[in-house]
Amino acid sequence: MKYLGFVVVVALSPPLDARERLVVRETGNNSFVATLRAGREIKIEEAQQQLLPEASRVCQGLIPMLGKYTFHSSKPASAKSPIKADFEFHQAFTCAEQAPVVPQALPTVLSEEESRRLVEFVEGETQNALTDPDGATQRAFHSQFSPSMRTMLPQSEWLNQQAALHQKAGPIKGRPLLKVTTYTDPPNSPGPGTYVAVDFQANYERAPFRCGYVMWLRDQAGKITVLRLEDGVIHQKEASVMTADELAQTKLQFRCFAP
Repeated sequence: MKYLGFVVVVALSPPLDARERLVVRETGNNSFVATLRAGREIKIEEAQQQLLPEASRVCQGLIPMLGKYTFHSSKPASAKSPIKADFEFHQAFTCAEQAPVVPQALPTVLSEEESRRLVEFVEGETQNALTDPDGATQRAFHSQFSPSMRTMLPQSEWLNQQAALHQKAGPIKGRPLLKVTTYTDPPNSPGPGTYVAVDFQANYERAPFRCGYVMWLRDQAGKITVLRLEDGVIHQKEASVMTADELAQTKLQFRCFAP
């Protein structure tokens, strides 16, 4: 399972190259979002390292506390291909004198029926978001984003991103594959509750595969939100010039869980 809590990246970061753009915007009192856009595939750890110097400068001597992130990625066909990748990474962070101390909470307890309804709900909502490009469906999905997710991906940006994806990929072929894993009060999480990771894999008329995962949270008050989203897609044009090994490696990087 991905680490769900706040993290501080201390590794030295490589400099941005000419294809990479980093922008930091303030989203509230002492809250910021760093957006990294690049023309190449970048690992999450590297992306966080790339933005850390700018986050440190913005914090002016305080400690940058990295919170939730989202990213969207498409991968180039090969090193010899002229096709470029698109990589967009959004990282929320705050500036603090020291790491926050999270108060101890009572354990989360869900009945079997509550757990069943929760899984059915997040499966259905994730499937709708993958299969239906209609704006109303995508607005409904976006409305369930946590406040920090909505800050990182405003509704207009989300709608434009999904409309472009579905227009290029075409209609979905069959039903998406979903793999659901639940965690109750996992260590190092932002807070108590039931976390549901929905790994997804879908293929479209002009995109052999789209893979990623959505992390949902049902908190102890019963509120259900999307905490994190990772999404990678390969379109037919890119896939047609990739070797079998390149496709397999890309599917691994995008968290595809089926052949």
